[in-house]
Amino acid sequence: SAVATWGLALVLLAALAPALALHLAPAALAGAAVALAAGAAQARRASDGPHTPAAGGPLQVREAALVALLLTVLALVAGWAREAWGQAGLLATVVLAAAADTHSGIAAVGAMVHGGTLAVEPAATAVLAAIATNSVTRSAVAWASGGRGYGLRVGAGLLASLAAALAVAGLRAQM
Repeated sequence: SAVATWGLALVLLAALAPALALHLAPAALAGAAVALAAGAAQARRASDGPHTPAAGGPLQVREAALVALLLTVLALVAGWAREAWGQAGLLATVVLAAAADTHSGIAAVGAMVHGGTLAVEPAATAVLAAIATNSVTRSAVAWASGGRGYGLRVGAGLLASLAAALAVAGLRAQM
């Protein structure tokens, strides 16, 4: 799922703020590559037991409507927080929202870059902070729902993916 997180973040940003997508692409690709490698390594170790397909179809209308509502509310709150408290307010809003859904915060940041109210550098920081927050949340959920071993496996993959992305972003910032 970390591969999908990085990929969807790039797709959202490419649509909303192409300059931000280009800026974050090397870091996102590094994060996705490490997540893919971690997932492949875990899949090789996993048992080949029977798999039960998820209930319901691929289109979940209720969930899609809730995400749309969350996107709208977050965009409004993020804009208000940026007006009231500047970059720190925006970052705090995006990080808090990312505990539940990374992509709504990323979309709000992309919309602000598109609208000219947020520069690429602080926007990139907000996107990476959102993904970091969501990685911690997903690790905690994995631990709580699947136990220590599962939580450690999931957390290690997410942490490695995030570390790779942050390392590339840091190197890029020094150039």
